[in-house]
Amino acid sequence: MGQNWDKFLLLTWKNWLLQWRHPIQTSIEILAPVLFAALLVLVRGLVTPEEEPQRLFDPFQLDSFTPIPFLFNRVAWSPCNNSAIDTVMKNVAAQFNFATNSCYNDSQALENALWDNMNTVTLAGVQFSDSLAGRTDLDENLEVIIRFPSELRNTSSSIVSQWRTNLIFPLYQVPGPREPELNNGAQPGYFGEGFLTLQYYISREFIKYHVNNESFEMPTLTMQRFPYPTWMDDPMLALLQSFIGLMFMLSFVYPCINTVKVITTEKEKQLKVGYVKLQDFTMFYGR
Repeated sequence: MGQNWDKFLLLTWKNWLLQWRHPIQTSIEILAPVLFAALLVLVRGLVTPEEEPQRLFDPFQLDSFTPIPFLFNRVAWSPCNNSAIDTVMKNVAAQFNFATNSCYNDSQALENALWDNMNTVTLAGVQFSDSLAGRTDLDENLEVIIRFPSELRNTSSSIVSQWRTNLIFPLYQVPGPREPELNNGAQPGYFGEGFLTLQYYISREFIKYHVNNESFEMPTLTMQRFPYPTWMDDPMLALLQSFIGLMFMLSFVYPCINTVKVITTEKEKQLKVGYVKLQDFTMFYGR
């Protein structure tokens, strides 16, 4: 224990001499973290957080979505040889005021067609089970796949936006609701892209088909964003969270470089080996 303590004291004394003999280097190593920390505090003081009031969003009707006439003029579905599916989907297309529609024999043919003209004239593809082909009815437990393109088409963003259904939360979270100025919901815009409306029309027609009653009236369905309580609008906080790690790294870059340089010099000049040999020599002749 005593020998280890002596080695620790000797190492501390050596480092002290190295720092004492290089005053400029020592000053930079001490002042660099202080300056970067002061810079963080200074930047943080440039923006004052503001308290935002609570947000209450208005309800909206799902059938209020109107596709762009010159961009989308049809909806596609599969399979084609099922009279019940044809009736349901033609009624859905009529509610969108689509004059032309496309029907395909199976899901593979639908997928190939969507690859060709999804971003031009087709709003979306509706894929039913291929097992329904050749029938004249629909099961009560119906599985429907609604296929939109991966890129958003009704967005104000200047870059290509995607649905990002693999994410539960945004990549960069900020305080408050996402895009609070949008009453119908933030990106990916399930209402703005027409997903909610198409899903709503298909559900309505499916219910009407199984009810099979002309006097039955479907209730009007509305949706509404969840209200959000008051929050502190602080955009600088999210920015600092992204750069604070970089600032810490820059603060200790110079000390790390000097430490590596000292260790490399000791290895090249074999100072530690010479010290061990001298220690063995003094221990041998000191007995």
